[in-house]
Amino acid sequence: MNATAYLLQIEPYRVSWVKDNDHVERITGFTAAQIMDQGDQITSLLPRLPDFDESVLVPTEEIRKNPDVNWGGVFRIKKQGAEAYSWVIYSSGIFELTPEGVPDKLACIGISLDDILHTPETLKVCQQYINHKINQEKIESLSDRQREVLQLIQRGATRKDIAKQLGISIYTVEDHKRALYKNLDCKNMPELSAKAAEIGLN
Repeated sequence: MNATAYLLQIEPYRVSWVKDNDHVERITGFTAAQIMDQGDQITSLLPRLPDFDESVLVPTEEIRKNPDVNWGGVFRIKKQGAEAYSWVIYSSGIFELTPEGVPDKLACIGISLDDILHTPETLKVCQQYINHKINQEKIESLSDRQREVLQLIQRGATRKDIAKQLGISIYTVEDHKRALYKNLDCKNMPELSAKAAEIGLN
């Protein structure tokens, strides 16, 4: 199976159970039994920033505030005996509460990023979606007209092309370009085009 199920105890933070399969060892270099033996040290295999913060500290705090919250994301984990990190996509939610109703254990599912690379074209579309979601605030800060100008720049349109297609003057196009340079921290048209692709502007 190309997934790992595991339980995390919140306080103290440690792996309290992990499903024994070859997926675990392929990602971490450890067997399930070895992970259980060093359950409170397993987070040391994650880079401190940003992985540990975003996948351990922040969700732990958010779940303490709201036990109904679910958390998911990605993290890197150092594979035993390897130089490179393994990428893991995970999802987690409350598994068990203390008698006082405080979150005690999380149920988690982890999937190696290597196991989702069999659909490359769909992943390209997914990457655009992720970029769009990550940069949504930046995109929404642009006016409708600025987004139209940026989309045309991304498609390789010249200043005259943009003016003609949008029914505006070339001077207005230049005004929009200056605003885009400032808002997106770019210096020229190629940078704007690359930024449009980066933020997932369709």
